[in-house]
Amino acid sequence: MSLTLWVLRQSKVESDEADDDFDHSLFYQFAEALDHRAEALQVTPLSAFFDFTDMQFNLTDDDPLESASRESPQWFAPAAVLPSLRAIIDSVKSGAVEGIPETLRQDLIDELTDSLLKVEAAEQAGDCFHFCIVM
Repeated sequence: MSLTLWVLRQSKVESDEADDDFDHSLFYQFAEALDHRAEALQVTPLSAFFDFTDMQFNLTDDDPLESASRESPQWFAPAAVLPSLRAIIDSVKSGAVEGIPETLRQDLIDELTDSLLKVEAAEQAGDCFHFCIVM
């Protein structure tokens, strides 16, 4: 089972634009290493903005309508994550990060930068966001 992360905006959940168009699998795969980096930088860990509702929904044997009514996604104000995203991107750009293979560092930077752009767009629109974990 392969997991990835989508950057979703609350106002677009019910629209054709709801799904993310970029694969953020490395962002999810290296979340623990990024959280360690966040701790060192004294910023909020990016995983604090993860939402597992979609994944849990897909793993349940419950009736879909009952599951949907029990589980509600968590949404966050973009301003809460932007300082963390910016600090972590700058840190990863500046050199090797423990737990992240050097051969994947630029791809991870690309994923984080794409996430930053999407969260900034949500902020400009006055929208909420989350990092949706999907299968």
